[in-house]
Amino acid sequence: MQAAKRRSYAGGSAIILSIGALMLGLSASVMAIDLPYYFATQNQLQTAVDAAALAGATALPTGEAEASEAALELAAENPVGGQALSESNLNFSVDKSKFKVTGEVYIPTIMGKLLCALSGNGGGKELEGEQVEGGNAGNSGEASCNAMKVVAGSSAAPAARDTILVIDTSNSMDDLGNNRPMKDIKTAANKFISIIAALDNESVDRIGLVSFDQTGAKEIGLTSANQSPSFTAVKNKVNGLSLFSGVGWNTNYEPGLKLALDELQSKGRKNASKIIIFMTDGIPNLPAPDSYYSYNYREPYRKCIDPVNNSQVVRNLCYTRNGQKICPVLPNDAIKNSMIPASAVQCTNTYVDAMESKTNLQTERAKTMGVTIHTISLYDPYLSGNSQDIFRRLLKQPTWRPEQLDFMAQRTEGQQYEAANYDSNRIQEIYETVAQDIHVRLTN
Repeated sequence: MQAAKRRSYAGGSAIILSIGALMLGLSASVMAIDLPYYFATQNQLQTAVDAAALAGATALPTGEAEASEAALELAAENPVGGQALSESNLNFSVDKSKFKVTGEVYIPTIMGKLLCALSGNGGGKELEGEQVEGGNAGNSGEASCNAMKVVAGSSAAPAARDTILVIDTSNSMDDLGNNRPMKDIKTAANKFISIIAALDNESVDRIGLVSFDQTGAKEIGLTSANQSPSFTAVKNKVNGLSLFSGVGWNTNYEPGLKLALDELQSKGRKNASKIIIFMTDGIPNLPAPDSYYSYNYREPYRKCIDPVNNSQVVRNLCYTRNGQKICPVLPNDAIKNSMIPASAVQCTNTYVDAMESKTNLQTERAKTMGVTIHTISLYDPYLSGNSQDIFRRLLKQPTWRPEQLDFMAQRTEGQQYEAANYDSNRIQEIYETVAQDIHVRLTN
């Protein structure tokens, strides 16, 4: 009798163990399917919210609503479980300059279906009108016993930027009268600064200011909102810029670019994007070759132009009016190309080469330092600059134009912008565009 009971117990235990082993094996098989699906969905969702956070942070300077719209649009382009994300899956928020995204989806699982069946639920609960079946990620925050919630979060912020505004203060910046276009440049530069200040994060951006005419001046070094709330100190320096009032040509790119690079090299942060916004309304006409300054320190270009204007063949064109002797001077069309000797052409070629090489040397330095240069060129659609006309005549090249601005932008992977010197709206638009061209980073 006892032996029969023992056999019965042993048989029952064997059955229980067999069922347990079966369930364990089944669970292992199910988990081998469910877990990879879960983690694949998790990766897809993380990719989607990362992309959304970057898009939102990029659009953040234009407003929080615009940032959320950009984030939603990009999130929808990264499907999760075969379905596009929608507003019901996502939550957006802003913390200072950080744009945060949280996403969640529900995915059906085989284990969930088994548990539903065992509990008698049947696994038929719908998620926003769609029954959860295999391959349907669901678009609802409402759980069911056969669905597993997948959550991911991400945040992004503008990468730190160290920006130097380089502004031309040559006397031609008053060509339109009433201190224009300089007045328009000051307004646009202040708008740029205000956009940066609106990011409301002391650690993101620093701004400095350099001016140039015959020489250059560091008006203010790299300054953060922590050092000067809303960058007021930088704005004050912009508003206080005055134009060159001396003698001679006074558009010298090289010292302005050099001083900006000096500041970025000595004070630029290692983890910051380094940017120069270089604005000018004219062609470079300085620096001259070193030897030319001994001919005329204030106006070294006269080494090339004086021999032509004072030549006998040009003097023969002089005439007297009202008792005053009047002689043509370059770029007067009365002086024909045949009157310009080869020595003057060579002199001017040397002059132009010196300007280009010295400025381009600073551009190469910027490239080595990882500095991006955006150039803004103001032009007069009705008149050519006097120095440009003179260079063209001396070089006997009617279409000559300098290449430095092109080279600055292209070599450093920046952008080149142009505006008519009277077009204040376009000038402001350019500065706003550069301000909003932020480089973002994930801050998870």
